[in-house]
Amino acid sequence: MPDTSLVFDVHVFLGAIAENDQEGSFAKAYDVMVKRHHKFFCNKNILKRYRSQAHSYGMTSRVIQLALEDLKQAGVLVRRSRKKVKIDGFTPDDLTFLGTTCNGASYLLTRDSDFHDNEKKIRKSGCRFEVIAPDRYVHQCEK
Repeated sequence: MPDTSLVFDVHVFLGAIAENDQEGSFAKAYDVMVKRHHKFFCNKNILKRYRSQAHSYGMTSRVIQLALEDLKQAGVLVRRSRKKVKIDGFTPDDLTFLGTTCNGASYLLTRDSDFHDNEKKIRKSGCRFEVIAPDRYVHQCEK
């Protein structure tokens, strides 16, 4: 998987750094990304979403900042702007993640069924990434 790049949705990223997802697939996906030097796409809009939900995972925005600093030190953090995409049926928050992923990422890591169920609609808009569950990403990388 050369030149692989990812966007983690809110729950995957926060679950990974809080290490509180039941089967550990979020943390495994995060670890695989770092070990394989896959790029982690982020921007101020995504960061704002992460921070707004941090309390749900018992974290502060400082914990998120430290995680991003770790990713930067590991050489995998990429600041990537989002493309303007218009895809019916998605919230403005969803479009933040879709637009960023559409700007050159390989994968959007999520368990959100709205993304998985509407993958054809996403492709029709011109975006060329795969919507993938964290455990499937880990499995693909371990092949």
